[in-house]
Amino acid sequence: QESETLSKEEIRFADTIRESAERLVLLVNDFLEIARIQSGKLKIEEKPIDIRKTIETVVMSLTEEAKDKGLQLIYTPSLKPQILATDENRLVQILTNIVSNSIKYTQSGTVEISCESERNGIVIRVKDTGMGISAEDQKKLFAPFARVGGVEKTTTTGTGLGMWITKQMIELLRGTIAVESIKEVGTHVVMHFKHAKH
Repeated sequence: QESETLSKEEIRFADTIRESAERLVLLVNDFLEIARIQSGKLKIEEKPIDIRKTIETVVMSLTEEAKDKGLQLIYTPSLKPQILATDENRLVQILTNIVSNSIKYTQSGTVEISCESERNGIVIRVKDTGMGISAEDQKKLFAPFARVGGVEKTTTTGTGLGMWITKQMIELLRGTIAVESIKEVGTHVVMHFKHAKH
C-alpha cells in the first residue's frame, strides 16, 4: 500500500488483503477471548475506580468514529465521583464494544452515555437513535454467532460474538445487561454493576 510504483488495480488488491487480515485478527481475538472465558482463565483484577473517568476514556477513543458518521457522541459526567470496585480494563472493553456497536448501527442522530450511582451499585446506559432491534431479535441478541437486524444483507461486518463475550464479561464483573429497543427508533442498553459485598 505504501509503494509508489503499484498500479491502481494492485493498490486495490493490497487494500482487500489488509481488510481481510484485519477481519481475521478480530475473529481470532474473539475466539481467544471465548477460550479464556470458558476455561475460567480470564483474569479479573478489581480495584476502586471513578467510573466517570473510565467512560471519558471510552468516549475519547470513539469520538472520531462517531464524527466520521456525522453522529453526536454525548456524555455529561455527574459532578460527584461514581466509585466502583471493578476491573477497569475489562470495563473499558465492555463499554467500547457497546458504544462502538451503537455507532456502527446508527446512521444519523446521537449516541448518548449516562451513568448514575444507585444504593447497591452503578447503572450505565448507552442510548442511540439507530436502526433498533425487533422484539424477536432481542431474544437472541446475546447468543453466540447471532447477528440481528438483517445485518448479513448489509456491508456491516461482524462475527456475531461481540455481545455474547460482552455479556460474559459483565457477569464476571457482578453485572447484568438488558436491552430496550424499538425497531427503526433506537436502542437503550442498560448495565447494572453491583458493589462488592464485604
